[in-house]
Amino acid sequence: MSPVIRHIVLFKLKPDVSTEDKEAWLEQARSMPKQIEVLRAFSVGEDVLRNERSFDLALVADFDSSADAKVYAGHPAHVPVAEQGRALWAQVVTVDFEV
Repeated sequence: MSPVIRHIVLFKLKPDVSTEDKEAWLEQARSMPKQIEVLRAFSVGEDVLRNERSFDLALVADFDSSADAKVYAGHPAHVPVAEQGRALWAQVVTVDFEV
């Protein structure tokens, strides 16, 4: 079985982000799996524990290859989600690894 590329992104919201803006972004992000054929698994959601070191939101996406991850990054369904998010994030960290 070939390794899967797992893409994890953690988002820290700016203090002034409204609940409506956050929910609109989450809804847009959740629409991506129906539009992006290279996504093998996808989840996005809010932190529920709200610990001091917690980030506010997380996204996890699995791909069959690094090439598929690059397709996702430039996909017309992903680009507006990333652009909309840039106005919301105080900090973003990512990691991509083989599973």
